[in-house]
Amino acid sequence: MANADLSQQTAALIVEQLLQQAIEYHQKGQLQNAERLYCVVLQIQPNHSDAKYNLTLIGEQIKQVVADIPKYKAVLEADPTQGEHWQVYAEALLIAGQAEDAQLVIRTAQECGLDNTGIQVLQQRAQDALQDTHASNTSKMTQLSKPNIQTRFDDIGLVKQPKTKTTTIKNITAKRPKNISRFNSNRKPLSQNAAKQLITLFNAGLYIELEKQAHLLLNKHADNGFIWKVLGAAQQMQGKDALQALRNSTELLPNDSQAHSNLGAYLVEVRQFKAAETSCRRALQINTNSAAAYYNLGNAMLGRKKFDKALINYRIAIDIKEDYAEAYNNIGYVLTELNQIDDAFVNYNRALEINPNYAEVHNNLGNANKSLGQYDEAIENYRQSIAIKPDYAEAHYNLGNVLSDLGQHDQAVASFQQSINLRPDYADAYKNMGNSLLRYGKLNEAEISVRHALEIDPNDAMANSNLLFVLNYHPNLSAVEIYQAYQAYDAQNINPLRSTWQAHKNERNPDRRLRIGYVSPDFRGHACHLFLEPLLSHHDKAQMEVFAYAELDKEDEISNRFKNYVEHWISTKELSDEALTARIRDDSIDILIDLAGHTAGNRLLTFARKPAPVSLSWLGYGYTTGVSAIDYYLTDETSTPMDSDNLFAEQPLRISTPSYVYRPNPNMGPVNQLPALKNDYITFGSLTRAVRLNQHTIRVWSTLLKAVPNSRLIINSIDFNDPSMQAYMKEKFIEHGIASKRLEIGYQSPPWNVLRCIDIGLDCFPHNSGTTLFETLYMGIPYITLAGRPSVGRLGSSILQGAGHPEWIAESEQDYITKCIELSININLLSEIRNTLREQIEASALRDEKGFALKVEVAYRNIWKIWCKKGGNP
Repeated sequence: MANADLSQQTAALIVEQLLQQAIEYHQKGQLQNAERLYCVVLQIQPNHSDAKYNLTLIGEQIKQVVADIPKYKAVLEADPTQGEHWQVYAEALLIAGQAEDAQLVIRTAQECGLDNTGIQVLQQRAQDALQDTHASNTSKMTQLSKPNIQTRFDDIGLVKQPKTKTTTIKNITAKRPKNISRFNSNRKPLSQNAAKQLITLFNAGLYIELEKQAHLLLNKHADNGFIWKVLGAAQQMQGKDALQALRNSTELLPNDSQAHSNLGAYLVEVRQFKAAETSCRRALQINTNSAAAYYNLGNAMLGRKKFDKALINYRIAIDIKEDYAEAYNNIGYVLTELNQIDDAFVNYNRALEINPNYAEVHNNLGNANKSLGQYDEAIENYRQSIAIKPDYAEAHYNLGNVLSDLGQHDQAVASFQQSINLRPDYADAYKNMGNSLLRYGKLNEAEISVRHALEIDPNDAMANSNLLFVLNYHPNLSAVEIYQAYQAYDAQNINPLRSTWQAHKNERNPDRRLRIGYVSPDFRGHACHLFLEPLLSHHDKAQMEVFAYAELDKEDEISNRFKNYVEHWISTKELSDEALTARIRDDSIDILIDLAGHTAGNRLLTFARKPAPVSLSWLGYGYTTGVSAIDYYLTDETSTPMDSDNLFAEQPLRISTPSYVYRPNPNMGPVNQLPALKNDYITFGSLTRAVRLNQHTIRVWSTLLKAVPNSRLIINSIDFNDPSMQAYMKEKFIEHGIASKRLEIGYQSPPWNVLRCIDIGLDCFPHNSGTTLFETLYMGIPYITLAGRPSVGRLGSSILQGAGHPEWIAESEQDYITKCIELSININLLSEIRNTLREQIEASALRDEKGFALKVEVAYRNIWKIWCKKGGNP
């Protein structure tokens, strides 16, 4: 078994399952199977008294069986017409470890006409004891940022001729049973040469020719399960639909463990995990010593996210077959999912010891390194994988993901495109290529890429979310046109889930303490914590019992702070939407709040199932979710004017402006002197991402630079960490006549010193910036915003209203330019603003944490009262 440490809970689960199965084998007389499992139990718990006692007992029983072999042989020689005598003798030989002798006895019995279920099971056990050759293929189980998982296709099962020991069968072969009818004696058997030819084609990897040959043979032998098994193997290796062939093989070979295991492997590939589990368990009923069947059962468990059970089966597979590289690989994958990275590396490295050219392991090592933020190592892993297997689409895809995370978007796009060239139906690659193109600011190309993903899978809710995210930034679409895409998403992905809605049993008491649930992937070091902590830390616990449903890969010190703000912390990463819905209902949540919208890690498909009587969306996205199952969108009149309700799937729940409160990073430091006083020129600046820098914004900023002599422009964000991105953006301004020497484009984190170099901030449009606008004001810098479409185009306006500076809100592009110029020509006013703005912010609604928490709680109570009065359910 693998040496990765087990938790006590997992170890207990493994021991309980293995011990029960071992005892069942023991009681049935299957002593070798029982012995093997008792040994596994003792590897986990060396002092397990029951396993020790039973193992000692088996040793005595095996000695007795070995001693009785001459007796069983004599009984068979005395009356070979009794099929039971053949079976008892063969079983004894197997227990004694004499598999070759047992196989020859079984074949002799079959030649004499005995071919019942019992003898077929014995034949399979003898075959598996002698034969340990396997062929593997790569699974198609890939997701947005996940490694591929290996499935195991067992060999196609041609029984080799054993070496004959004449002393074992000396006096038996002279006699033939007289009273055993032949099984299907009218069937024309497949010749040994034909079977060998199929095996040769399979071992040579000539799957197209193998498929043709199998079809030709089936014209004469349509009821031959072995040929169907071969055909299924050939089709599966080519990525074809092999289901019917594999099903036929199991129907014609009902007691062939390999056939059932191979069907299970294929069902895993096509994501029919429950059916795969059934097939694998049938294979193990026939042959409890099949490493491949345990491995495939592990994959079926993994597909259902039953990680503990997956690990159990992989480890049993390794116990049977010590050099099972695929099982070590998949243990590594599961441990990576469980964030047990050190143990994952141990298993990956063991797989590479067995097979250094195992491309899939190098790929999975890349994912493990990526999860640790070790990007250089991850890139090297992916490139090693590709060097071994150049047509490995998943490795190209994963390389694209890490390059995208590093801001190397042009290289990321090239990797995604290569993965698509290799797999034209690779929807995830299209989705993530769209993300890279979006971050490059190439909105049209990004939209096309995501729409390709939806053409491949129209029901992919994540691809639809990505499309909506792209459209939010589109500079040439109206608010109505964009909202139509949200309505289409609701119809495609959300409305079909209304059939899952159930009545809520929450007590309709308008004044009782409310159970409030927040659902977010950002209970961590993410910008959202600057706005969420002020609310959660000031909730009135006498009125609100707070639950945090945390969709986190890993926690950090800020996660620990959040845990102190709430009464209940629930990790949701391993919960399906159905399971999370059930958990929320079990928790009797009254009001459920979405904090992600269509950003990464959202659980909108849980909200679509209506797990709580009242739900709303706030904070993380800045616009409607499009989910009609969500009741309210928490906002303010500045962000969402009263005449804009038709642009929201939810009912806007307006509180007094602003609908956010801000807690500054304590490391920002003091405000510095106005840079223009020293520079003798004005420096405009923005900390925006590239996606907001469309042709309209660039044109207006270029016009502004021309209107303010000698002025400079700073653009700074992680998107511009890559020199190619810097050059790309500079070229956009050069096209408008702005010399590159007037542009400072790059990335510095944290951005406080960048802000200290800026005199006047510039907001983007039609999609405003977010957190960086709060930071700009807090560093004493005024910014100009253009009020646009609700609500992503009015966030800048809402912040300025909350800060008490509505005079910096422009109503048109020309007004935007004019306001910037007016600020730039009054250096004394700019200097005064610099010296006093932070104090103003501290005294404003933007920093009133207690006041904000109170008005949010009032809003919660009001919508709860509405539900209490409302009849019907949900």
